[in-house]
Amino acid sequence: MNIRSHLEYFIVTFNRPNQLSKQICNIVKMIEEEKITILDNSSSSIVKQNRLFVNNHFPKVKHIDMVTSDRFSAYNRAIELSEEKWMAFRSDDDQFFEEVLNDITLSDNSDVDLITFDYKYDGYERIGKTPKRPICTYLFKSNILKQIGPMGTTPGSDWKYFQKLDDHTYKRLHIDLFIMNKAPH
Repeated sequence: MNIRSHLEYFIVTFNRPNQLSKQICNIVKMIEEEKITILDNSSSSIVKQNRLFVNNHFPKVKHIDMVTSDRFSAYNRAIELSEEKWMAFRSDDDQFFEEVLNDITLSDNSDVDLITFDYKYDGYERIGKTPKRPICTYLFKSNILKQIGPMGTTPGSDWKYFQKLDDHTYKRLHIDLFIMNKAPH
C-alpha cells in the first residue's frame, strides 16, 4: 500500500495567507484536494482572505475557521475530522519536502502506527530520531490519535501528548529522510 493513497493533510495556519497558499500548492501536487483541510486560526479579515483564495483556486480543499486562535484546538479538531487511515499535520510557515512520501509503501497488514522523519532546524541542523520533535515530522495512524484522545490546550501540550504516545507501545518506523525545514520562532 502506498501511504499517500491513505493519507490526509491538516494545515494549521495563523495570519500568514501567502505562506498558506504556498503550502497548499506544495501539497496539492502530491495528493487530491479533497484530502486537505485548512484549520484557520487567523484574524477574521485573514480568514476571509484565505477562504476566498481556497474557494477560487482549490474548491475541494476544506476550510475551517477555528475562531479559538490556538493550534492545539486545531490539532484536536483534525483528530476528530480524520477519515483516512493516515494523517499528517502541516504548519503554514515551515518548508516541507512532500516528495519523500512518494516511495513509502507498507504492506496492507503492517503493524506500523507512527512514522517519523528527520528534519532540519533553520536549514542547517540535522535532527534525527528523538521523541521531542515537531508534530509535522510525524505521520500518524488516525485511529491511534483517536484512542489517545485530545491534547490539552496550554503551551507545551504537544510535548505532553507525545509523551502519551511514548507511554504506549505503538510500532514506530523512522525514515532517515528530511521531511521538513523548521523555521525558527
